[in-house]
Amino acid sequence: MDKQILFYGDSNTYGYDPRGFFGGRYAEKDRWTGILTEDLRDTWDVYAEGRNGRMIPTAPEFSDVQRMIDAHKPLHIFAIMLGTNDILFGSQTGISLPVQSMGDFLQFLSSVPGIENGKTKILLIAPVPIRASGDPAYQRFADLSENLVMAYQGLSETHSTLLPRKA
Repeated sequence: MDKQILFYGDSNTYGYDPRGFFGGRYAEKDRWTGILTEDLRDTWDVYAEGRNGRMIPTAPEFSDVQRMIDAHKPLHIFAIMLGTNDILFGSQTGISLPVQSMGDFLQFLSSVPGIENGKTKILLIAPVPIRASGDPAYQRFADLSENLVMAYQGLSETHSTLLPRKA
């Protein structure tokens, strides 16, 4: 039996393609999760649960996440890559609210059957930092996203999650 990994994320996980007027979706072969699926095809089943605009879930949404996890059991890894939308749409608080929300979400996940007993590992992936591209209007978002990467490292240690290392 192959091992199973579920990627839970936002438009980056969904494969949103911003080139069209209404956007769209990159072809499966061009999405990072599709490339990973192909690369790991002999050993892992890769599931991508991405949604455009998704933010870090809060308590009212935890039951939906629980159902998603249950639908993909048995999972070996539950990978989370969220935080970009939290910065873009809630940056008036800096990163304090996204970091608190992610901490609460990780705490919830540690109580989910299958995860709480260590059968499913949690992989916390910091989103790719936002680039300011020389535009001062985006510099604040770029700074916040860099700070989020560092904060996620601390959360990963506190909650004993897996954390990808830079290549």
